[in-house]
Amino acid sequence: MKLLRCGSIWVWPVLATVVTAMPTYSNDLLEASDVCCPYGNVQCCKNAIINYKPIQCSSDPNENKRVVSCFRRIVSERPLNQSLSCCDSVYQHGSNCHAKCVEVEMTPSLQLDERLHRLKFCEIGRSNTCIKKCQHVLPEVGEFDSSLYLSACKTRSHEEELPFE
Repeated sequence: MKLLRCGSIWVWPVLATVVTAMPTYSNDLLEASDVCCPYGNVQCCKNAIINYKPIQCSSDPNENKRVVSCFRRIVSERPLNQSLSCCDSVYQHGSNCHAKCVEVEMTPSLQLDERLHRLKFCEIGRSNTCIKKCQHVLPEVGEFDSSLYLSACKTRSHEEELPFE
C-alpha cells in the first residue's frame, strides 16, 4: 500500500481498509435483502441493516416479521418466533423492557451478544439473567413452554419485573 501526501504529512489510505473491514455478517444480510425484502422495500431493508435499526419497512407487522425470519434463516440463527417467546416470557407486555426486547430481536444486523448488551441496562434484576438463559437454551429445545422456563428461572410471573416506565 502506498502513502498519500496530505500537505506536509504522509498518510495511509484508510478508506479502503474501512470498507473491507465491514463484518461478513452484515454483508450477508445486505445480499439477502434482495431475497428477503419485497421489491419496493429493498432499500429500506438495506438502510436498516447498515444503520443497525429494526426492520419496519412495511406497515404490516407480520410482513416485517417474515422479512426478519428470512434473514435469520440465511445467517443460520434461531427462528424469530422463538426469540420473541423469550421477550414475552420474561418481560411484561407493554413495558419498556418488552418493547426494547422486541426491537432488538427485529434488528437483524445485531448478533446475539449485541442484543444482550442492548438489553443489559433495561432493568436490574433476575429478568436479565433469565433472558440470557432463555436465549441460550432455546436453540436446543423444540416448542417453547414459558411456564417451564419461568419456573427454571425461579420466577412464577412477570410481577418481579422492576418497572422503569
